[in-house]
Amino acid sequence: MPCLSYSQTEEIECLKAFNYLVYDNLSKLNKNNIDVSSNNLNLIFELYVSECGRIDSITIRKSNLNNFDISETVLISSIIGTKIPCIRSVYYKGELLPDKVTIVYNTKILEEK
Repeated sequence: MPCLSYSQTEEIECLKAFNYLVYDNLSKLNKNNIDVSSNNLNLIFELYVSECGRIDSITIRKSNLNNFDISETVLISSIIGTKIPCIRSVYYKGELLPDKVTIVYNTKILEEK
């Protein structure tokens, strides 16, 4: 059981790292003072992550950023190249590691500060 608890903690910390990265970049792009930690933002990312954990490319699978006058393209550009090494190990543990990871922008994680 302690191993499972550690694994969940690691996963949560990794998701927090990604969500804070998105939050920080959304905050910089936010021209209209929208609350970018609001549950009204819907974002689902598909990331292509290299073996060293660098985000090589991103596709946004679902988004309502246009409603808030935030450019998806600029957001993607601001995240590409960032290293978050835990992403591959958390999502695929001991299995053969694929490149593609899907992550939902979760504002509830931001509230757990």
